[in-house]
Amino acid sequence: MSMTVADELDPPAVRAALHGLRLPPPVELNFQFVGQFGGGVLWLGPAPNRELLDHHATVGARLADAGIEVNPLYHPGTWVPMPRCR
Repeated sequence: MSMTVADELDPPAVRAALHGLRLPPPVELNFQFVGQFGGGVLWLGPAPNRELLDHHATVGARLADAGIEVNPLYHPGTWVPMPRCR
């Protein structure tokens, strides 16, 4: 699942921003729908839950505090979780 997307990232800056961030315990996902992007890429739509949204907000805050710009569609409050598979 993509927590964020950016046109360009500086790996050392991202590593520093996320240093010490603990992975959340396994999050139970309830997939409610399926969709398709162009090029035959399928996506599954999970129902957002508090644990998933909280972890996403933490990742977003750390990147923002480090001045790392990400796609606005991935900002907390806008992001729609979509795991991807091919």
